[in-house]
Amino acid sequence: MQNFKLFLWLLFFFLLQSVILPRWAVLGVKPDLFFVILVMVAFTQGILPGIIFGMFAGLLQDFLSSGLFVHTIGLVVWACVASTTHQSLAGEGVFGLLKLVALLTPLYNIFGFLLLILIYHYSFTAGSMFFIVVLSTIFNVLAAGLIFPILSPYLLPDGFRVAKKDVITYF
Repeated sequence: MQNFKLFLWLLFFFLLQSVILPRWAVLGVKPDLFFVILVMVAFTQGILPGIIFGMFAGLLQDFLSSGLFVHTIGLVVWACVASTTHQSLAGEGVFGLLKLVALLTPLYNIFGFLLLILIYHYSFTAGSMFFIVVLSTIFNVLAAGLIFPILSPYLLPDGFRVAKKDVITYF
């Protein structure tokens, strides 16, 4: 039942990402819920579940867009980065996750820009890249703060204790 509920939540976030958020984009920038959930999975479950989720989420995004595996490559790479660096960069708990999202979102966006430049020969101005990176980082941190309480009962092991400074909570 837990896996079914998790699947329904992921389906909801997929529909939110692909149908509703493009209509509410601020100056063409919207949060990347797949990236936020990927960081959560890699943060709580480790490298292998993060890579598997990143591969399937990236393939789904690539099949529904005109991308040639840009999302898949990006999400798999960042699943590895998020799962291996979260202890040293961010720490544990909710604030650790938010710090990790805030640190990795700009790098993820720059990596995506570089892939688009190398594969499709797109060109971007430095100002537009900076604007997109800053705004998407703000959106992703807000999205992580909203999504974590919803998905944490399905991703965290039983008895996981959030740090005292984050308010003591048992899931």
